[in-house]
Amino acid sequence: GGNLPDILGYDETVKLIHESDEIYLKFGADKNVYGVDKEKEIREIRKAAINANLKLVECPIRHLGTEEGYKIYQKLQNHLEDDHVSLLFNTMVESIIIKDGNATGIKVHNGEEYFADHIVCAVGREGADWFATKCDEIGIETTPGTVDVGVRVEVRDEVMQFLNENLYE
Repeated sequence: GGNLPDILGYDETVKLIHESDEIYLKFGADKNVYGVDKEKEIREIRKAAINANLKLVECPIRHLGTEEGYKIYQKLQNHLEDDHVSLLFNTMVESIIIKDGNATGIKVHNGEEYFADHIVCAVGREGADWFATKCDEIGIETTPGTVDVGVRVEVRDEVMQFLNENLYE
């Protein structure tokens, strides 16, 4: 999603999506891919969309589901921990430690410091402003990303039946 192809280029984005998909499969994701197997029906839906001045955005879907998602993420977490990766949850980071121009660690709320060769900051939308402030403090330029807003419109199945039977989402 978002503008990753603009940042990394189309080919690199596709490569990373494929790599991510392989990881999900390795940890138990359903091998079925929806939204690509009914070419004739999708062509008919695309034509109807064009006639209504709409654009059908086709997107292959590998559905995890909530319950299976929990299992997959638990397996992934166990794998990382078995590989000696430290994961900190619900831990307030006070600052990012910089040494020789590189991020080498973090200092958390209770004063403890953690150091690593690689640090992943996964703050989400809620932490974006905090992260931008921390980056500004240490001289890292940031650019805010776009926010995708979804709209859900519910209609009777009779209206959407053909789409529901032939497209996953």
